[in-house]
Amino acid sequence: MTGVALEFRRGPGRLLALPLAVLGIFFVWQSLHAGPAVWPFVVSGVGLSASILGPLAGGVAAFAGIRNHRRRTDSLELLAVRGPAASGIAQLVALVAWVAIAYVAIVVVVYTRAALTATWAGPSGFRTLAIGLGLLLHVVVGFVLGRAIPSRLTPPLTVVALYGISVVNTVANSGYLWSAFLPIDIHSVDEFSRLKPAFSPGQALWSMGIAVVITSAWVLGRGRPHGRAAGSLVVGVGLGAIGASLLLSLNGAPFESGNIFAWTCQGTDPQICIHSALESGRPEITAAVIPVTGRLSGTPFAIHRAEQRERGPDYTAPMGATAYALDDLRPESLQLLGQELSVSALGNDGCFRLLASSDNALPTAYDLNQIVVASVGGTPSSFTPVDSAAKKAQRWFDKIDDQHRKVWLSAHEKAIRDCSLAYSAFQ
Repeated sequence: MTGVALEFRRGPGRLLALPLAVLGIFFVWQSLHAGPAVWPFVVSGVGLSASILGPLAGGVAAFAGIRNHRRRTDSLELLAVRGPAASGIAQLVALVAWVAIAYVAIVVVVYTRAALTATWAGPSGFRTLAIGLGLLLHVVVGFVLGRAIPSRLTPPLTVVALYGISVVNTVANSGYLWSAFLPIDIHSVDEFSRLKPAFSPGQALWSMGIAVVITSAWVLGRGRPHGRAAGSLVVGVGLGAIGASLLLSLNGAPFESGNIFAWTCQGTDPQICIHSALESGRPEITAAVIPVTGRLSGTPFAIHRAEQRERGPDYTAPMGATAYALDDLRPESLQLLGQELSVSALGNDGCFRLLASSDNALPTAYDLNQIVVASVGGTPSSFTPVDSAAKKAQRWFDKIDDQHRKVWLSAHEKAIRDCSLAYSAFQ
């Protein structure tokens, strides 16, 4: 252990740990939402941070790997009593230890902050472990590349290559079976979704197995093969195989299907349903929802039940309910809540689907529908039409009183739902 202790005290890892920890905490902190912490968002933020830091750690590890070549002490390793790989193993263990310390610091600081405000669920231990092992895999890959290709270009090229893998991971982290085998899980998991139980353990075992295989193969390649290195290689292959089998069992679909959450609902007509993660913000959410329901009461668009839903293709609610999406409790997010609820209640999302494939008349109808959506949502200034006739229509619609507006909405229900409003309706 003398060599490891020496490298731990004097190696480049000691200079790498603090910047990694500070940058990692900064990246995650920037991604945290206002209000109560949502644990899936927090853990996803740690994963994204690790995917940014991993290539940097790999580049430093590659720089450490070419150290003996730079100092022209390669030949001394061949004469080492403990074998030609002993010095390299000490360097690698020390690097891995320092990066692990940095990662633990990130997790402790970020998770402590989240625990103080979170009101629902908790951190995923397996996912946190899998992300950490993916980060350490970058270090192993970088170091072995530096040893195998002792060139001054190896460290920067390692950083570029690992960042390239990170970009591929970002672009294709869902829908592709092979994406589960990339180093760090950066799936964006929110309060409405959950990874399948096999995913994170599979990634943890896969990363650990690959790291052990790469290290063992390098040791064996240095000469003087012995039983421990060969045994480690077998263990690494076994771990990787188990991890691969778990990941392959997902068939490229890492998320659980169907609703895996429950709302807490209060009130009657409207009944307001909020995900438990944001339940502490019910007063603010209710204050944002009630004005919209008041503007639509007594019309065909009346909201009797408002349900918080996830964004994306599933941003819909069952018959009798109106969906809205909300990520956090920032004032700007709460202000947008009214507009999103307005879009959902008026059926205005049909305009978005028609926009790309319609004739030249649609932009006019789209603008007119947006005038209605913005006004009902309580944010008339959020949409500014370009056309002078549309501006005139917006001024007219904003001036009419609530009762007149309700009568107008009822009279033009079909045109609103079909996204076929005309200028003649605004007079």
